[in-house]
Amino acid sequence: MLIALVLSQTLINHPPAADQLMGDHVFNLQWIDSPPGVARVSEPEKGQLQLDAEQRNKKGDLASIKGRITRVDAWSFELKGTITTQVSYVNSGKPCTREGDFTFRITGKRKYWRLKQMQNCDGSVDYLDIFFARPPSPARTDIDSSSPQR
Repeated sequence: MLIALVLSQTLINHPPAADQLMGDHVFNLQWIDSPPGVARVSEPEKGQLQLDAEQRNKKGDLASIKGRITRVDAWSFELKGTITTQVSYVNSGKPCTREGDFTFRITGKRKYWRLKQMQNCDGSVDYLDIFFARPPSPARTDIDSSSPQR
């Protein structure tokens, strides 16, 4: 017997919002000072949007999101996936992993999507934000510094 797993396509109710969501964005959990992370929205399969995000600092604190975007509206998007946070002074320093359906939304004049389900495993509030802003491009390493400047 052959069983096929078919993932449904992302429901896009507002194409301009889906266009804005695609690509790399600055990603941040308020407990982690710096550097900011990167959230990448891609389309690995035609019509299926995916979100992969990670932020880490030198102390080992981290925030990550991995999942499939199931719906995009003008002011929000829905994700089915996994969110993990681990900060030395939150939840006794233990990882907090949440799985399921999540909503990220824009409110007021904010320039980011914020996770609606903010409660961490120990009851504290996580502000997980995916900014409209794009991360800075990495420094070019293919430039020969010995060549004369023009």
